[in-house]
Amino acid sequence: MGKFNPGDTVILSGVNMRDSETVTVTRVGHKNVYVERYGREMAFDLEDGTEKGYYDHHCIYTVGEWAETRRRDAVIDALRDRGVSLDRSRRNIATTRLERLLAVLDEEE
Repeated sequence: MGKFNPGDTVILSGVNMRDSETVTVTRVGHKNVYVERYGREMAFDLEDGTEKGYYDHHCIYTVGEWAETRRRDAVIDALRDRGVSLDRSRRNIATTRLERLLAVLDEEE
């Protein structure tokens, strides 16, 4: 089984990641995964979940990926509140490492 399977519930998110909704996978091809939204089928790259053919695209995430993304965003927001600025698009620092940095900053002296 792959990352996406017909009948799976996935999270559909816009580029800004503020607006999200749950949708169901309708079919999975060799290169694309498909969901239906408002009666229209939408195609997404099977590997990275990005919408095919649109500049201002949506992305789909498994429920676990979405939870991890929201967790990471919350840690980055908390670090920013403490004066540490990070680029959200950079994924070369593990979320657990960022959480440890946050814990160090929150330690009382």
